[in-house]
Amino acid sequence: MSNHSANSQIQLIVTEPTNRQLYAFSKRTRAETTAILRISCSASASGPSISTLPQSHCLVWFRNDLRLTHNRALSAAIAAATASSSLVVALYIFSPLDLKRHDVGPVKVDFIARTLRVLARDLWESYSIPLLLRIADNGDDQIIDIVANVCKQFGMSDVFLNNEHELDEAQRDWHCVKRLDSWLRFHRFLDQCVVAPGTIKSASSNSAYLVYTPYKNSWLQLIKRFVVDPEKIFKIRELWPAGENFAKERLENFAIDKKRIQSETDSTFTIGYLNAYKEKRDIPSLDHGTSRLSPYLAIGSITAAQCVARAMEIGNWKLTNIGILTWIQEFIWRDFYRQILVAHPRVNMYKPFKLNTTNVQWCGDQKLFDAWCQGKTGYPIVDAGMRQMQQTGWMHNRVRMITASFLTKHLLHNWQLGERWFAMNLIDYDFSSNNGGWQWSASTGTDSQPYFRIFNPVSDVSENFDPDGIYIRKYVKELEGMKSKDIHNPQEALCKSDFKKLGYPERIVDHKISRENAINAFKILKLGDETIAKNDSKKGKKENRTIKKRKLK
Repeated sequence: MSNHSANSQIQLIVTEPTNRQLYAFSKRTRAETTAILRISCSASASGPSISTLPQSHCLVWFRNDLRLTHNRALSAAIAAATASSSLVVALYIFSPLDLKRHDVGPVKVDFIARTLRVLARDLWESYSIPLLLRIADNGDDQIIDIVANVCKQFGMSDVFLNNEHELDEAQRDWHCVKRLDSWLRFHRFLDQCVVAPGTIKSASSNSAYLVYTPYKNSWLQLIKRFVVDPEKIFKIRELWPAGENFAKERLENFAIDKKRIQSETDSTFTIGYLNAYKEKRDIPSLDHGTSRLSPYLAIGSITAAQCVARAMEIGNWKLTNIGILTWIQEFIWRDFYRQILVAHPRVNMYKPFKLNTTNVQWCGDQKLFDAWCQGKTGYPIVDAGMRQMQQTGWMHNRVRMITASFLTKHLLHNWQLGERWFAMNLIDYDFSSNNGGWQWSASTGTDSQPYFRIFNPVSDVSENFDPDGIYIRKYVKELEGMKSKDIHNPQEALCKSDFKKLGYPERIVDHKISRENAINAFKILKLGDETIAKNDSKKGKKENRTIKKRKLK
């Protein structure tokens, strides 16, 4: 049975064998590996029958990837072999016919031979992996035969290889898989390119670019998603240490007041930040107003059930504590959005839950969208949120609602653009929660915010949730020196010359005008639906009358 591993589109990070995997390999002595090689090599030329040796070992087929580090096929083979307590054998096949066909000169052939000697030594010294060299004088058919014979001879069940893109080599690999996939599993990986061929296409023709410059621009745009400033990634790693132990520790620190637990016998007094969750959860300046467990939940380092069970346990299995109950409701929302995905598959395809909102006439102003992405809208609370996400990979939940509402209502931009931007920048990106949150803000989702409910970013939001401007000052450095009463609306609070000195951008839209535009866009949609409904109703009544007449006849 064949297993064709899906090729990643981008190759920037390769998981190298971990220390644990290296340790597992080092426990297998070279004598053990050598013994298996001797048993296999002493068998008949055609190799032993498949039942002679256990079909559990892994073959790494080297081609134009003669290295140990940043080698996806090798890393995957070592991981698989470690998990199954099996061995890895490496193979390189010299094909004089292919070398001649591609006009490969003696200088390169010599370089390949010298590199293979080094590779063979490094594989054996680092991982106790033997490198087998074989020669195929008769082209592709013999190459496939060699792969088959080696796998039979050494009891292989899985073949790991990095893709080659030239036509002859690609066809050879295709034929190899077709011939042998009844008893071998093939695992293929992107290796030679940073971006896989076929990933970038012309928007106009939906085919490969034929001109370099537009391809380059698209390539760079795609890679920007994966390029992280070293200082930023260092900061994010400090903020979000990896692993389930850190997730459990964070849960405990949020749920329990460890200082009080030593002196108080009543368990109700041991509840930590969780106790004040309802009152504190909407204040973005607080470090412990929320649990900050979302990155760990998103990748499964901790489960929702663990969190709910711990909260219930702390509350003596009663839902009388309002802080605990409010926090548990966050997990109910999480389950709710997941059941929407299952019940309504179209949501998984980035379609609105309310299908009629597909016809909303969204604005497509790239400059406005870029200003929102960069945190340069002129609305401090919005900009603070967008910059927090840029700097930390995370954004406070209340501010997510504010920034999402601003993009969809004030800027009247399609929620799908914002959803995608959040997905690309959040460390806790979770499809169902992200999708559900965006559709709620955009009034396109189930049980969503009414389209006419559009908050004033200053009076309704900023002054309420960050009254002293602590959160704004932390992320919008241009406004650090402003008074608390002025920081929410600096453009109005200062004269033009003083405002200009701040270096902070002017508002990109007016709240009142934007609010009216958004309401009108949805109102037109609603009126259109009502007209269609009335017409459908009239049509239905007419059809019913016709049916009744037919029955009377």
